[in-house]
Amino acid sequence: MNNPLVELMAEASRALPYTTKSRGLEAEPLYIKKKAASLRTLVLTKTALPKLDENGQLVSAPHANIAGQSVPCSTAIANGSRVADAGASLIFLPEHFNPQIVAKDTVAMKLHPNFPRHFVNVDAAQFAEIPDEQEVPTTARPIHLGPITLDGLRQHSVRMKVNHKEQVDRGGEQVANEILAGIVAGISRTVDAVFLDTVLATNPEAFTLGKAGAKGAKIDALRALVGTAGAGATWRGDGKFAVAGGIPADLSAATAATVVGWFERGAVVLGPDLSILAERLNVNGDLTVTAWFSLEAVIPDPAQFWTVSA
Repeated sequence: MNNPLVELMAEASRALPYTTKSRGLEAEPLYIKKKAASLRTLVLTKTALPKLDENGQLVSAPHANIAGQSVPCSTAIANGSRVADAGASLIFLPEHFNPQIVAKDTVAMKLHPNFPRHFVNVDAAQFAEIPDEQEVPTTARPIHLGPITLDGLRQHSVRMKVNHKEQVDRGGEQVANEILAGIVAGISRTVDAVFLDTVLATNPEAFTLGKAGAKGAKIDALRALVGTAGAGATWRGDGKFAVAGGIPADLSAATAATVVGWFERGAVVLGPDLSILAERLNVNGDLTVTAWFSLEAVIPDPAQFWTVSA
């Protein structure tokens, strides 16, 4: 697995804080100030990440290149996302906007000739018994459309410092692998935060089984995420973590609230690229690494999500 951050950080450590422009054979060149930096733009569905175990630890040694020891960043993001684990779709937009629908542990390609316009929920059409002498009333189509737009994608960023001595002591490749793994884990956490923030911004009602039933949800499709306040968390008689008397749950650091929902009916759309800038800070070779990417949550029917307060 060739981590592009290894070369990126090495380039930044050698970068000069200026560039030169010739002013003719007899004149001194013109020195133009610039950042001593190097930039890479990575495609999330194509860039490999060292495989992590369930505790987030690197499985392989820094120089190992064993089959199965790396995964695409997109798959790692899905594996690390609690909302994806609960059933939400992650839609990655490659360079030509042919989305890949990424489920946990798998990647299935779904091609579109154009940029996808909506994430669609299709509900059941409401049939009714109509007497022969009466006209069948016209009803609304049973769909909910979640628009997907480039304008809806919001950029998120992070910056961290990298000490040159640590790179020397522990190995530049090891440090680069850890940085990329941390960035990808942070994208997973951001996916969860954006999805849950979008749900909570609609002021969802308190959860009841009746409300879930009225939306047509199967009981096995319901999942819960328990935020940092721990509201409603309990253990079922079979030892499973749950809320509201038995809805399967997991913990999330992305919100304080506890959310129950039909997560399969929502999605997060991620832009195709992860941009990473490494900048040299001083003559010692210390660096800052800045990363940014874009995403948006698409929830066609927010009424399929609820909160639990106790």
